[in-house]
Amino acid sequence: LVQENVTAYAPREYYNGGKWISLDLDRQRLTAWEGADVAVSSPIKTGKYGYATPTGTFRTFSKVPNERMSGSDYDLKDVSWTQYFTSSGIALHSAYWHNNYNGRPGSHGCVNMPPNKARDVFLWAPLGITIVSHNAYQFDSVDIANANKWSEYER
Repeated sequence: LVQENVTAYAPREYYNGGKWISLDLDRQRLTAWEGADVAVSSPIKTGKYGYATPTGTFRTFSKVPNERMSGSDYDLKDVSWTQYFTSSGIALHSAYWHNNYNGRPGSHGCVNMPPNKARDVFLWAPLGITIVSHNAYQFDSVDIANANKWSEYER
């Protein structure tokens, strides 16, 4: 694990021992915290160019163990361990269709996680947990080119 100085963005849960989640968009890393202790750490794949995962402080409002997700250019059955945290449908969830956690974004805005890590976070996190999404990813020419060519299964 890379040491992280969380005091610049940590919510009150950091100081009182509560559970909370950090989404470091630049590092493409989720860290689930209990106060100042790491409970789970995972690589993630967040929103690609044109679909950037938002920064800010959020709370989960829905947890769905398994569902179908679809949009104009994707249709995925059996997406598991989903935790919604924005009204526009952004969520943490498993991603069985790729294992490409290469430090670059590639989703439609959601936070993709390896299935085993998504399960661990889903079971660990209570509904309403605080999520702090920070350190916005700076897209470069490779990200912009990739955003236009990746298909559902080639992220």
